[in-house]
Amino acid sequence: MATLGMAALSGMAGAQTPAPVPAPGDVRGARIDQRQTNQDKRIDQGVQSGQLSARETARLERGQARVQGTEDKARADGKITKKEAHRVEHA
Repeated sequence: MATLGMAALSGMAGAQTPAPVPAPGDVRGARIDQRQTNQDKRIDQGVQSGQLSARETARLERGQARVQGTEDKARADGKITKKEAHRVEHA
């Protein structure tokens, strides 16, 4: 049962929608996107290696979804301010 849960969660991790492509000159947005990509890779590696339980994986994925929501709100007007970038990176 645990194996099935891990397989399902690892499939969810890989099925995430790619981050939007930052506009040219959007250094803050590019940095945020890179951090999220790195986090997703670390979560996937933890699942593959067995270091993350299904519960831990689900918790981390929910956290990543919250960060993505914060980023989406910051990006809604077309650019990410320094204050917004700090908020997203802190999350």
